Amino acid sequence: MSGGYVFYNQRPNKAVERQLFVELLVKLNRHIPVSKYNYISFGGTYFEDFKLVHSYFANSTMVSIEEDANIFARQRFNKPLGCIIAENCTSDDFIINKFDKYEQNIIWLDYADSKQHQTQLGEFKSLLTKSNELDVIKITLNANLDTLFSQSKRKEDGRAFNTAELNQRRYENLKSRINNFLPNDIGPSDLAANRYPLVLNRAVGVAAAQAMSTMRPGLLFQPLTSFFYEDSINQMMTVTGIILKEGTSEALFEETALGDWELASTEWGKCLQILVPPLTVKEKLTLDQNIPCTDIASLQEVLNFKFDSVAHRHDSMLDHYNKYYRYYPTFHRVSY
Repeated sequence: MSGGYVFYNQRPNKAVERQLFVELLVKLNRHIPVSKYNYISFGGTYFEDFKLVHSYFANSTMVSIEEDANIFARQRFNKPLGCIIAENCTSDDFIINKFDKYEQNIIWLDYADSKQHQTQLGEFKSLLTKSNELDVIKITLNANLDTLFSQSKRKEDGRAFNTAELNQRRYENLKSRINNFLPNDIGPSDLAANRYPLVLNRAVGVAAAQAMSTMRPGLLFQPLTSFFYEDSINQMMTVTGIILKEGTSEALFEETALGDWELASTEWGKCLQILVPPLTVKEKLTLDQNIPCTDIASLQEVLNFKFDSVAHRHDSMLDHYNKYYRYYPTFHRVSY
C-alpha cells in the first residue's frame, strides 16, 4: 500500500499530523461514539496510527489493508493488537468486495503513489457512495510538484525551463493525471509549491461532490481538517471529513467546538501547512521552556543556530513549532 518500508517514527511532520487526526477524533467523540467505530487504514509494517487510535479509544475492530505480500507477512508478524484484522488485498478490492460488512467506520486511505491520483480519487469517490451517515473518511495524496514535472529537467538545448514553462508542463500533466477531478478554475499559475496541495484539496472536493450528488441525495461530505507537510522527500496533502445530512454541519461544529478550532479546515480550498524542525531532546526542552509565545523572534534568541540555511524556512519552522508543539513527537532509546 503506502510506506510499507519507511521508518515512520523519523518523520516529525507526519507524526504531528497523525496527532492532529486523533485530536479531531477526540472532538468528534462529543457527537459520535468513536470507540464503537471500526478503524480501517493501511497499517504498513509499524501500525503507528492503529496503536495511537487504539490507545485513545480502544476500538474493538481495526482493519489493515495491504496488497504487498512481503509487507503483509511482516504485518502479521508485527501486529500489535489482537483486534486488528489484516487483509491482503488492494484498497480497490477491499472497497468493492469487503467494505460492506463493516458499519460505522473511520477510514484512512493513505496513498503515496503520485502517478495514481485518478485511481485514488476514484476509489475515494467509490468509498463515499458506500459509506454511511457519520462515517469519518480521511485521504492522503502525494503533493510533490516534482512528480508532475521536475525542475531539474532541461530543454534539448540544455537550457532550464522558466517558471511559466515549468508550470505549464506541470499543469498539462496534472490534467491528464486527475482528469475530471480537476476544478474548472485551476490553471498553470496555481501550481506553485505551496499552492499545489490546495489544488489537490479541491480535487478531493470535486470527487466528493460527484459521489454525493449522484449517489447520496440529502447527504454531503463535510471537510473538517486539511494539512500539507514534507514527508521524507515528498510533500503530502491530507483531508479528513465526515458524512452528514445536509444542513447539519453548523450543529456539528457547535457541539464539537470545531467551529472555534483554529486548526480546522471546514471549506474546500483551505489547507494548513505543517513544517516543524527535526529536534533533539535538548532543543525541544529549550524551546518548550519559552512556549507558547507571540514573538517568534524571541524563540531565536534561545538558539545560536538555524534549522535551515534559508532564512524564511528557519523562521517558518520556529513559527510552526510554536503552533504545533503540543503534537510534536519525542523519541527515546529504550533498553530492554
